[in-house]
Amino acid sequence: MLGDSLHQQCDHAERNVIHRTLVNSGFNRTRTADALGISHVTLYKKMKK
Repeated sequence: MLGDSLHQQCDHAERNVIHRTLVNSGFNRTRTADALGISHVTLYKKMKK
C-alpha cells in the first residue's frame, strides 16, 4: 500500500467500508446504502468497480 497512489488508497478504503457495512447489514444492499447515506443505485455502481 506504500507505493499506491492516493486514488488507489481511497478506492481501497471505500471498498473496505462498503464490505464492512454489507456484513453488518446481513448483506442487505438497501440497508447498506441507507447506512452509508447513498442511494442504492450509487451503491450498485460502486460495487461494480
